[in-house]
Amino acid sequence: MTDVSAAPIIPGPVPLLVVADSIPVHTAIIAPLRAAWGWILATVVVFVVLVLYQQATATPVYSATAVVAAATPPSASKLGSLRSLASIADVDIGGKQLTPFDQFLFVVYSPDLARYQIKVRPMLRLVFADDWDAARRQWRRPAGVGAALRAAFYPIFQLPGWSAPDSLTLADHYGRVLDERKLADGGLMRLAYADTNPQRAAAILALMISDGNEKLRLEAAAAARAQAQYLRARIVQTEVREYRNALLDLLAQQEQTLLLSNGATPYAAKVIETVTVSTVPTSQRPVIYALIAAVFGFSVSAFVAIVVYNRGAFRARRSAEANVNPVPFAL
Repeated sequence: MTDVSAAPIIPGPVPLLVVADSIPVHTAIIAPLRAAWGWILATVVVFVVLVLYQQATATPVYSATAVVAAATPPSASKLGSLRSLASIADVDIGGKQLTPFDQFLFVVYSPDLARYQIKVRPMLRLVFADDWDAARRQWRRPAGVGAALRAAFYPIFQLPGWSAPDSLTLADHYGRVLDERKLADGGLMRLAYADTNPQRAAAILALMISDGNEKLRLEAAAAARAQAQYLRARIVQTEVREYRNALLDLLAQQEQTLLLSNGATPYAAKVIETVTVSTVPTSQRPVIYALIAAVFGFSVSAFVAIVVYNRGAFRARRSAEANVNPVPFAL
């Protein structure tokens, strides 16, 4: 009987060890793009077509613009030399004072202007004319799928439901559609108001400028009259010449404010360039948006193609490694 254990062992083939080399850029990026060029091109075309369709069906938006500047140039103030005397005389002249033009640039966005406009004219019906039912003399409630979803889910999350427009709604609307841009020339500011109706855009922007001026004029006049009355009373009671002169200078400034606020000229902001409306809708820029859509579509599709291609290649290499038999055999 032959002893099998004594038989010589013939070494089998050396197992193949697959070493994962670094993947070259051509294989990782260029090859996927070449393999999926048809799908990438189709994705870019779909994105561009969707954007062009949106541009064609969207409601056009027009922009009314005007250039404004400070109504009166800032003058050298004597408050610095009078500050100590005024404080001793119990007259509060505060710190750095905002110019009327600075106040104007702030007030056009504030609910104070919205409340003033609603008080002096039916501003809500002008701004939100598309939501006003003139026949029934009431505001139209939102309709459609979006409105129904909001009505269903807003109470769940304790969010406020629909309400008729008010001063806060108007101020929020101004904050979204009104844009201001400082020009290169010092002191000039360009205001732009966007609306779907070009005539309405021009009318609203003109009213915002005039109403902002008028509101600040009335407030400055009321404050100057109150300050002047107080200063006159203090002047009568003051015997020290230095204090009296300080109060007289302050009274002169209040009188100057009264003259400026009672004049027919603009108080805070004067119009340098009258209100003009764009003839072409500012919201419709098909060429620019189509280019953006093409770049975005290419980026998304190329990324997906590279990920899918390299993932498939990695799985193929792992499968090839698993098919190699590393166990030697004996005869």
